[in-house]
Amino acid sequence: MVFLCYCGQSGNGNNNEKIGFIYKMGAGTTSVYRDRVADAIVSLCDRYITWPNANKREQISIKWKEEFPDIPPGLVSAVDGTYVFLAFAPSSERNDYNTRKKRYGLNVVIWCNHKMRVRWY
Repeated sequence: MVFLCYCGQSGNGNNNEKIGFIYKMGAGTTSVYRDRVADAIVSLCDRYITWPNANKREQISIKWKEEFPDIPPGLVSAVDGTYVFLAFAPSSERNDYNTRKKRYGLNVVIWCNHKMRVRWY
């Protein structure tokens, strides 16, 4: 729940002290919980997020064409990007995290297949 609370705050009141108050735990504990969940999610990426082999790409391309007849042949995935805003400025190299929206954040790009499953990020 601590991790979901961090994700749901979108930088608006997202800090260890406030989330610690909500869940009645120390600020350091909320940080540990958040980092553990994030590490667990990242550790699963290679297992669940893969690029399809040649046969699967052909199947995906056919499904895209069935769903959207006007697209060019051979389409395997769709791509889109968004910002993930940070709750506070990074402690180092903060200028690298400036966005055009005048907030600190990361630019995230995600590729998905016809079932809207993430294939690459």
